[in-house]
Amino acid sequence: MILADYVTQAPSVINQLLVILERINLVLAASGLGQPKRTLADAGYCSTANIDQAADHDHDRAVATGRLKQLERVPDAPRGRIPNKATSRERMARRLRTIQEQTIISSALIAGV
Repeated sequence: MILADYVTQAPSVINQLLVILERINLVLAASGLGQPKRTLADAGYCSTANIDQAADHDHDRAVATGRLKQLERVPDAPRGRIPNKATSRERMARRLRTIQEQTIISSALIAGV
């Protein structure tokens, strides 16, 4: 299902995540539906600014932080505390590797959300 579209001359979509999410929210509000609980975005939208703005808006946004090479496995989630000096991108990558997060994402992909 396509909820919104956006055409730009920008060579990359990295700075377009908030713009397209804003358009999606407008369409959902106009149709009487609520705000999405969760947003999944591919690695093309990954930037520190996008991840930080998601945290600022208290919105559950999962942004892929990179691509895997062919036949490469997703590394296991590291154990222990997150280092204090970890960037928001490193925190997102770590979060996406947890079993709980992988279960949520895979169920959303299967449901076609």
